[in-house]
Amino acid sequence: MLKRVFALFGLNCVAVMSLRAQSIPIGAQGTDDGIRSLQIMGQYDITNSLSARPFYFSRKFTTDSLYRLIDSSYTRTNSFKSHISLGKSVYAEILPVSWQQQYNSHHPYGWSDGAMIPGKGYQTMVSAGVFIKAGPLSVQLRPEFVYAANPRFAYNSEYGGVPLANYKHLFPGQSSIRLTVGPVSAGISTENMWWGPGVYNSLVMTNNAPGMPHLVLNSSKPLKTGIGSFEWELVAGKLVDDSKNILYQNYYMKPTVVFGFPADTVNHDWRYFNGIVLTYSPKWTPGLFLGITRAFQTFHNDLQLNQRGFFNKYLPVISPFQKDMNENEDSLRRDQVTSLFLRWVFPRAQFEVYGEYGFNDHAYDTRDFFLSPTHAAAYVLGLKKIFPLHNNQRLETGFELTQLQQSPDYLVREAYNWYWHGQIYQGYTNYNQILGSGIGAGNNLQTFTATWVKGFKRLGIMLERMENDPIYHNVKWTDMSVGFNGQIAYRHWLFSGLLQFVSSHNYAWEKGSAFNFHGIVTAGYRL
Repeated sequence: MLKRVFALFGLNCVAVMSLRAQSIPIGAQGTDDGIRSLQIMGQYDITNSLSARPFYFSRKFTTDSLYRLIDSSYTRTNSFKSHISLGKSVYAEILPVSWQQQYNSHHPYGWSDGAMIPGKGYQTMVSAGVFIKAGPLSVQLRPEFVYAANPRFAYNSEYGGVPLANYKHLFPGQSSIRLTVGPVSAGISTENMWWGPGVYNSLVMTNNAPGMPHLVLNSSKPLKTGIGSFEWELVAGKLVDDSKNILYQNYYMKPTVVFGFPADTVNHDWRYFNGIVLTYSPKWTPGLFLGITRAFQTFHNDLQLNQRGFFNKYLPVISPFQKDMNENEDSLRRDQVTSLFLRWVFPRAQFEVYGEYGFNDHAYDTRDFFLSPTHAAAYVLGLKKIFPLHNNQRLETGFELTQLQQSPDYLVREAYNWYWHGQIYQGYTNYNQILGSGIGAGNNLQTFTATWVKGFKRLGIMLERMENDPIYHNVKWTDMSVGFNGQIAYRHWLFSGLLQFVSSHNYAWEKGSAFNFHGIVTAGYRL
C-alpha cells in the first residue's frame, strides 16, 4: 500500500534548487498569528491564503526576515551559531525551544493546544529540534513531550469520568522528511495542520489533537497561474485512540463503556485517514480566497475488505459527493466531513472577513441537498480589524462565531454530534481529541478579542461565551469567561500567557455555578 501511495504522490528526487521547506508550527509563539497580521497590513504576500497551514519559509523569506517584519528592532546578537551553511545546498539550523504550561482549577477547559490533553490540573509540554536541508531534501525533527497530572474532576452521569492518575507521552511532534521542488513538496510528516480561515476554530482540521503520522503532497507556496493562485494539501494518515489513558472529548469527557458499548466489543483498530484542502485566489480579485476541505476515515481492517479499487479505497476524497453516485456508500463503514470556506483580505482597510460552512454527512443526491441544505451543517464566521497607532503600535480587534449545534433540521432528520456520524465509534478524533474544532460536541462559541501590539509585545483582553450542547439538555450549561493575554520579548526569550477566568453556569447541566481558572504560560528560546 505505502509504495503505491508514495508512487501516486510522486516522491521523485529531482536535483534542482528547492525551497527551504522549514515550517512554523500551528500556534507558534508570535509568528503563526504574526504572519496573518502582516498580511492584513499589506506587508506580506497577498496571494497566500494562510488557510492550508503549516506555513513554510522560503529561501527569500526566512525566520530572520519574519522576525524583522514583526519587530523592526530585531537583530540576531547571539554568539552561539545556530545556523550552519555547508555550501549552497546544505544547511542546518537549531529550532527554537518551547516550554508550555497549562492549568485548570476545576474542570477541563481549553482547546487547540496540540498534544496536550483536556483535563483538570497542571500539564506541560516541551519541544525542541533541528532542521537540516540538503538540496531538495529537508529533515525537520521537533519532538514534543507531554506530562499531565490529570486528576479527578467534578462529574456526573451526563459529563466527565475518572481519568488515570497522570499522563506521559513522547510524540514525534512537528517533524517531517520532505522533498521540495519549486512550489511542490511531498514527504512523511507528523506535523499538525490547520485547514480553513478560522483564527480560533476551524471545522475540519486544527491543532486541537496531536499530529497524526501521514504521507503528504502539498504546495509549499502559492502556485501562480494565469487565472490566479492555488494551494493544496493532500494527506493519507493514521488515526488512533487511547481508551486506557484519555477520556473521550467527543463523548462529553466519558470513557468508552458508559455508552452501552462493552470495552471488548469496541473496535480499537487504527483508522485510515484521507483528507484534502484546496484553495483558489482569483487573479482579478487580490485578497479573495475560496476553498474546500474534505476528509474520510475508516477502520484499517474495514479498509482491507474494501474491494472497490485503489482510488475509492485510498483516495475517497476525489470520489463524487452524492451518495447515489457511490454505490453502497453507507455499507463501507467510513465517515466523512467536508466544508467550503471564504476569506477576503482588504490591506488598505487593514481588515479581513472569513467564513466556513461544513457538513458531516453528504447528501444522497442533488435534490436531497437543495431540500435540506442545513442538514448536518456547522459553520464558522469571523472578522479582524487592525487600527494603526503612533510609534509602530497598533490595536488588533477580532470576533469569531463557531456554531456546532444542529440546525432546526434535526427535528425532521437527526444528524447527532457534528464530529460523530455512527460508522466510527471514536468519531472524528486522534488520541480521543477532536481533529477539528476543539470546543466540544455540539457546542457554540462566540469570541471577542482586542489586543495592543508593538513588535513582539502584546497585551489584550479576550471575552468568550460558550453554550455546551444546548439542544439535548433542558438545563442550559453556559461558560462565560474573561481573559487577559500578553507577550514580551527579552533578549532571546519570548514569554507569552493567557489568564482566563471562567464562570460555568449550570456546570455539567446541573443547577448551580462553578468557577474555573484556565491559565497558559509559554516560554520560548530563539537561538
